[in-house]
Amino acid sequence: MTVARILLLAGSLIAGTASAGEIPGLPPPTLPDIPYRAQISLGNDIFGRGGATDDHRTQQLMLSLSLGERWEITLDHSILTLEENTTTPGRLDELSGSIGYRLLGSAAESGRWRVLAGAGFRSVGEFDGDRMQNGFHNIFDQRIVGLPYVDTDQTDATFWLRGERAAVMPWAGLRELFGADAPIGYWLHATALGTSDGQWDGAAAVHATVRKNWVNAWLGLRGDWREGYDRDPVQREAARNEAGAYVVMGMRLGPVILETAQGFESDEAFGRLAFIADFNSRSKHLQSVGEWGLAGGLTAPDVYVVLQPRTELCGLFDCGSGRRWRLLGDVRYGRPPIGSDIDRFVETFQLGLGLELESGIAGLPDWLSVFGSLGAGWRREQIKGELSFKGQKSAAIDEFVALGELGLRATSVAAGERWSFRIQAGLTGWLPAGSTTVAFVGGSEKLQEAGLALLLGGVIEYRL
Repeated sequence: MTVARILLLAGSLIAGTASAGEIPGLPPPTLPDIPYRAQISLGNDIFGRGGATDDHRTQQLMLSLSLGERWEITLDHSILTLEENTTTPGRLDELSGSIGYRLLGSAAESGRWRVLAGAGFRSVGEFDGDRMQNGFHNIFDQRIVGLPYVDTDQTDATFWLRGERAAVMPWAGLRELFGADAPIGYWLHATALGTSDGQWDGAAAVHATVRKNWVNAWLGLRGDWREGYDRDPVQREAARNEAGAYVVMGMRLGPVILETAQGFESDEAFGRLAFIADFNSRSKHLQSVGEWGLAGGLTAPDVYVVLQPRTELCGLFDCGSGRRWRLLGDVRYGRPPIGSDIDRFVETFQLGLGLELESGIAGLPDWLSVFGSLGAGWRREQIKGELSFKGQKSAAIDEFVALGELGLRATSVAAGERWSFRIQAGLTGWLPAGSTTVAFVGGSEKLQEAGLALLLGGVIEYRL
């Protein structure tokens, strides 16, 4: 995979609150009582009915980033599959992006409203969705999905409009049902998007809401429609599945949002898990970050689970204003497929140790910082078979590996004087000391090659 393609995929994956089923390329509908700077989100039908509806828009990853008071950038990567109840199974990926502008709006204590308009693009084709889906499934011991890509390969312009309002209930008896410090309100929103090829998407919803401090909850009804998706069976059936009525339930707890939407048909359910950096976070985050921390996340398109314990080294290095040095560990595990194969995977373990520098940068807002790290460690790779090759495996290859990362962190929330949480997105790379060719089921494959992937996750920090 080229660096350019990884950067394109990276832009599509650094995502805001979205779910498998949200309109791709649009800012995801987010309760206006939760103003945000940035969001990273995983939308998946596992958050709908526990994976019982693993088809159609089966996974969606998004970024939503606010720029100033009016501008908003959204990027989206979606995986579409058609596997059940069809004679023409297949898959497609969507890569979408847009920039929006707030035309009108206000934010009073009693309520918020706004109208946004935007334009962007939507590409349909092959964007490594098969590798991501099966790599994720393999880690969590779920079934392998072997579907061919259909021939559709097209990019269209998009344009959209959104209006929404959220306010407390005007009737005091209802508004203060749970107490004056937990007011009940309502949230209305409607969205329409069109493409230059004649597709039309729309959604409208009404919710009851309640909030207290860092906690928000909502319950409502949502209706979606889709038109013009006749290029291929994969898009047609995904659109049919998404159109209809849903009961929506959601909760925000500090920097975490969890939402599920349940349709009235057996195969209509989706949900999302999101992490936000909100406007109420401390602005001078580098003055209050933790001495000890734990970062966690996932990589793509080769999917690895990553854990990184860390501690500050300000006693050894200069940690001036806006700068922090850290010692960090790196532990990761994954089973990414070899190319687009569904019967051969590379089981990988990695342990490493590195030095990280984080700093604010002139020209960036003070809630956003740049981090970079260099390190070294040990990496083991071994080919293992699935399906017809199940039980087969190659020799395990151990190798010394150089490690590096570069990315951005956004302040999310600080709990008191000691705890904080931040979200991050960046590129992570590994360079083994040498590659090795191994035998596997009558053939050969090369292991321990250099790689580059997107890393998405968060950091929990604690100050003594």
